[in-house]
Amino acid sequence: MLGKLLKYDLKWMLKIICVFCIIGTIFGVLARVIEVCTDSLFFDIIVGIFKGTALSLTISALFNSVIRAWVRLGNNMYKDESYLTNTLPIPRSTHYLSKCLSGLICVFLSAIVILINVFIMYYSKENMEMLKQALNLVSTSLDSSVAGVIFVMIVVIILEVLFLVFCGFFGVVLGHRFNEKKSLKSLLFGLMIYGIFSIVSLVIMLIASLFSSELRNLLFNSTQVMDMSLFIYILWGCAIVYFVYCVVLYFITSNLLDKGV
Repeated sequence: MLGKLLKYDLKWMLKIICVFCIIGTIFGVLARVIEVCTDSLFFDIIVGIFKGTALSLTISALFNSVIRAWVRLGNNMYKDESYLTNTLPIPRSTHYLSKCLSGLICVFLSAIVILINVFIMYYSKENMEMLKQALNLVSTSLDSSVAGVIFVMIVVIILEVLFLVFCGFFGVVLGHRFNEKKSLKSLLFGLMIYGIFSIVSLVIMLIASLFSSELRNLLFNSTQVMDMSLFIYILWGCAIVYFVYCVVLYFITSNLLDKGV
């Protein structure tokens, strides 16, 4: 049953997100074709406009993945579709899991499209060589492979976006437990939980600084330059923290849903 729910949720979300991804990719391809085939100021301006449009559309797809995940949960559990949803012999936790998985898939898809579009628009031997040298310099400083550095950076970004998705889910579920101004309260609760976890992150950072003189100097000494080896540890720490936040918010929100809508 989860597979069928996921299919319908993805169909509802992707019908808009795919439009942004496809049109953005078309603009990216056109920009690259014009850039390769022409050499004039007029067409350089056109290429710049097309590249900006392509990036804007694909980044919009990522933001829409987050927003539409929130909207899908609200519509499916609390609005017109909720009568059918809540009368089906399917646990609310299964419905919620489907919304989480569809949001996760759409975020990954949008991120991949952004990377592909950037590659299409900016690939060249010179750019790749510059990027390779920069990454080699960073990886040497961090005593890590280039692939490892890229991987952890991508993981942190995706987990942070998913954290926003789960904050929104929490806000939607808690906000709709009230009888009035549900949308406004959903927004406020989402911002509230985001703020709470941000404060928790700050506390974790301060506690960690008690055990690391490098981190303490970075936080409290304005002239301190970040050690690159410290940078990779901070990235992994952020990845772990965001993953824990997502898991905690998933179970809290699922528990709220199990109490009734």
